Amino acid sequence: MAKTKTSSSLELLVALDRDSSDPLHRQLERGLRSAIREGRLVQDASLPSTRALAAQLGVSRGIVVEAYEQLVAEGYLATRPGGATRVARSAAAAPVRRTALTPSTFEHDFRSGRPDVSEFPRAAWLRSMRHVLATAPSDRLTYLGGRGVPELRTALASYLNRVRGTAADPADIVICSGFVQGLSLIVRALGAGGARRVAVEDPSDPEYRTTIHAAGLESVAIPVDEAGLRVDLLELTAADAVLVTAAHQYPTGGVLPPERRAALVAWAARHGATIIEDDYDAEFRYDREPIGAIQGLRPDRVVYTGSASKILAPGLRLGWLVAPPDLVEPLTATKQAADNGSPAFDQLAFADILERGELDHHLRRMRPIYRSRRDALLASLARRLPSFRPAGASAGLHVLALLPVELDEAAIVERAAEVGIGLSGLSPRRIAPGPPGLIFGYGAIAESAIDGAVERLAEVVSAVGGRPMAAPADRPIVAVYGTLRRGQRNHVLLRNADFLGIGLIGGQLREMPVSSARAYAYPALVDDPDGAGRVVVELYRLPDAALLDRLDELETFLPADEASSEYVRREVDIFDGPVSRAWVYRYRGDAEAMAGSIPNGDWVAFGRRAGRRRGVLQPKPAEPGDRGAMTHADDPPPAD
Repeated sequence: MAKTKTSSSLELLVALDRDSSDPLHRQLERGLRSAIREGRLVQDASLPSTRALAAQLGVSRGIVVEAYEQLVAEGYLATRPGGATRVARSAAAAPVRRTALTPSTFEHDFRSGRPDVSEFPRAAWLRSMRHVLATAPSDRLTYLGGRGVPELRTALASYLNRVRGTAADPADIVICSGFVQGLSLIVRALGAGGARRVAVEDPSDPEYRTTIHAAGLESVAIPVDEAGLRVDLLELTAADAVLVTAAHQYPTGGVLPPERRAALVAWAARHGATIIEDDYDAEFRYDREPIGAIQGLRPDRVVYTGSASKILAPGLRLGWLVAPPDLVEPLTATKQAADNGSPAFDQLAFADILERGELDHHLRRMRPIYRSRRDALLASLARRLPSFRPAGASAGLHVLALLPVELDEAAIVERAAEVGIGLSGLSPRRIAPGPPGLIFGYGAIAESAIDGAVERLAEVVSAVGGRPMAAPADRPIVAVYGTLRRGQRNHVLLRNADFLGIGLIGGQLREMPVSSARAYAYPALVDDPDGAGRVVVELYRLPDAALLDRLDELETFLPADEASSEYVRREVDIFDGPVSRAWVYRYRGDAEAMAGSIPNGDWVAFGRRAGRRRGVLQPKPAEPGDRGAMTHADDPPPAD
């Protein structure tokens, strides 16, 4: 066993009461005995010499000698001739508190946001740290303020302008402790300036919203598509700022195209709003050309954020903000109040890494490693889980896999963890409900382990089976779930859902009807072209049909004056699988009715059922605790 290295000048906190009638050597015995029992002095720890401890405590050496001899006799201490006095290995100590001193680990870690820290350039970092320790002026050891050391701000401005196309000036850079702190500084500074609402992508990292709300601001969700943020919807939000992952949307992987970037900066200029650009995964790209940062298009309206977490290691806790000049002082003051600035030597070492080109070298070395892991993951998913649909794989350190709608995402994540596989689910990152998905991070898993991990995951998926996803009990919704049911005529729609306001279907979905015929829940929200409300889609089909591919085509649908027969024709075009029934419901009530509960509304059904082309939904007699359940007027009672 390695011995605990201590010096003879080790200080011990032992309280001695000189006014007590209890002899000092007895007090010292009790103090040392308690320290050993409580684990404050661990086995084999070296104690100060009798002379050194006597000097520390201000007592005679004989008092310490007497206390040591008594504890040796009791078996708490051990001595060797000419050696130090140590805590005996047989000394009884309190059980070690099993607090989380190390992060939890998985045998196969697919969790997102984790680089391969085993590839950290230790030799380069050590060279830079040695150089800094040898050459840094003494004033770098004092309080340096909240902005960061000038060496790093200068090196970052040069690097970001060269690699990311920013228009950064060292005077406009603020160093922070990673992205989360950077976002906290931004939203607090914006809030102090009068901002109240920040738009966020949906889906996105839930920590974004937590940080925004902690600063006292509201968040509003903007959906994303395959090209990233739906910039056209920002006009409807009254947002003072928007947080966007333009280089590689998290978690869907979309890249914001030039026309949307131009529209985004135009919106910000028109409304005096701020764009918070999280340059997520911008350094790792495989199948596409690099695209510059939005900050370079409009530096006066963009706060650019970056960090060393993915490109080097998250444990460094180094991040940076490139801010418009009018935000630099508020950000600096907020950072100063938070922690008096980030560690100076880490900043100086990172500046040296940048200046010597070591970061460029490290990224050139890591890109083919990560690309090879991505390719192995995609190949393994295609071979072992062919029903999974990968997306967003052209860049970054993760792949999103959309799942068949009958799979229970949460159950898969939970069961995978039980067998040693770390996974991230898509649903916790959604604001509005949507199809299930899994996020596969491949940064922290060895390429040789990927196929075996996916094989084990395939066994998990098979064991979990095709249970429908449960509707979360506490999630506000902006879409309404219908039921997908096989072999059953009656249906239940909008169970326990309320209208929150004009033109918005929402509320709390507390229950989903499930039958022995296997019901599959899927939310479908379609923009109403004439602004009269929303369209809800309810589909009845066999479980082996390719539902997701079809629902993508429902984004533009039936205007109010379109005949149902035309819908029937489109139904045949869209649903070429084994469909039992397909229904579309459009709310056509007035504003007063929309503000009320479901049974007061007037819904029109378009579709094909028992030879009837059109029917009007009528409210079913309400049962206790069953608000808003509806059936067709000629439907039989629900089956037990």
